[in-house]
Amino acid sequence: SGKISQSKLAQALYYRGLAYRKQNRPAQAISDFTSALWIKDGLDAEQRSNALLNRAAAYRDAGLNEQAEADEKRVAATRQPRAKANAETAAASTAAESPSPASSGSGLTGFFNALFGGASSNPPQSAASAPSSRSGEAAGAPRAATQQTSAWSSTWGENTVVRKAGKGGGNSVPATTASTSKAAAQGSYVIQVAAVRTKQEAQAVAKRLRQLGGSFGAREPGIEEAVMGNMGTLYRVSLGPFASSGEVEKVCPQLRQAGLDCHIISR
Repeated sequence: SGKISQSKLAQALYYRGLAYRKQNRPAQAISDFTSALWIKDGLDAEQRSNALLNRAAAYRDAGLNEQAEADEKRVAATRQPRAKANAETAAASTAAESPSPASSGSGLTGFFNALFGGASSNPPQSAASAPSSRSGEAAGAPRAATQQTSAWSSTWGENTVVRKAGKGGGNSVPATTASTSKAAAQGSYVIQVAAVRTKQEAQAVAKRLRQLGGSFGAREPGIEEAVMGNMGTLYRVSLGPFASSGEVEKVCPQLRQAGLDCHIISR
């Protein structure tokens, strides 16, 4: 059995996130969109924008408007220069070609069956029926949120098995070690900062977190290994725990400014 490419894995997570949105499961949708965005070179520029917009809509569904606004601002910041460049190109061109819609034929169904083991709980048809061109729907008006942050789940789908990354090897980054500090952090909130394909990438993200220093107090980054069925292994980098969502909100801007993510999980 050959390994799945970075691009296919990211697109599979993206389309499964769309399916979760249609099923009104925002926590799972946010997790999949976040994972897809953090796979290096997995999505092209337009897919990244669509994933951010759909994640923003899922945040609103979960009642997390501040995170939704942050994602929408990121998309606006990248799309404005692109729109200007496209307008200039169109003005200089005698005939502008309209882009072809992305193919969503029956082959996508087989692709999802192979990736997710044919699980009936996550029908691939739902994902295929929501192509990336529906990014406009993602920026729609927020719905009344009935779910609380505490209802969130950190699972990545029913076939996911999560365990601490092994400690073998001199370069491995230890799991959260806040308990060794004089004033160990406590709380029920954790920030998922990244989900990457290799342990080396996870270690690099953890190193960046340590370099940011200061505002994290006694907290150390932790690395978890997640085995996702036929899709193989991903490594999640997290930071915490935090005592309250307000405490998390103070840290998120610093993480985003450093180019990292801030996916809040209540445990």
